[in-house]
Amino acid sequence: MYAGLTIVHIVAGTLGLVSGFGAFLAPKGRPVHVLAGRVFVASMLVMSGLGGALAVFEPDRASVVAGMVTFYLVLTSWLTVSRAPGQLDLLNWGAVALAVGTAAAGVVFGLEALNSPTGLIDGIPPQPVFVFAGLATLGVLLDLSLLPRRGVRGRHRLARHLWRMGIAMVIAAAAFFLGQQQVFPEAWQGLWLGLPVLLVLFATLGWLGMTLAGRLPGTSATRSAG
Repeated sequence: MYAGLTIVHIVAGTLGLVSGFGAFLAPKGRPVHVLAGRVFVASMLVMSGLGGALAVFEPDRASVVAGMVTFYLVLTSWLTVSRAPGQLDLLNWGAVALAVGTAAAGVVFGLEALNSPTGLIDGIPPQPVFVFAGLATLGVLLDLSLLPRRGVRGRHRLARHLWRMGIAMVIAAAAFFLGQQQVFPEAWQGLWLGLPVLLVLFATLGWLGMTLAGRLPGTSATRSAG
């Protein structure tokens, strides 16, 4: 069963990366973008949920935190655009509870690594664990800021959707290209496998900047955001 779930995890992650790149490249708001986005959400939720659960049994506590924060980011990004502007429900606050637990676990595991004789936790240094905890904390703070505003609207709604999807894809790309370098030809390892991760990061920052500036191309959402 473990081997079968691992295969599902790998297939879902691969499908998530392919559909994620498709969502980035497709004109925003068009049917191709919407379809690629739906495939991305479904596959990434399966990938991150299974990855976090399987990591419990290895054990690989850093991957548990990475899976939890990725699941949270994808879920809240999808909720942002699947609900009416300003709508908040119990699923939103369930996601906040997940992020709080993720942040707490990340801090605990990171401190365990710092205090261990090797400076590692399950073979991983504390820095990435603290980064995942920081992302979860940032998400919680931004979620809580929605309370007095009763949700988010306009271009800020699109920005919330975009940065959460983009960072989730950065995590998935890093896990695939950098975390599994041994499956790639030796000539590709190192800098070359870091390029797809940087591409996703820069694409996310670029789209986010255009969204906040009201210049998102390929969709009428920009004109109606203000």
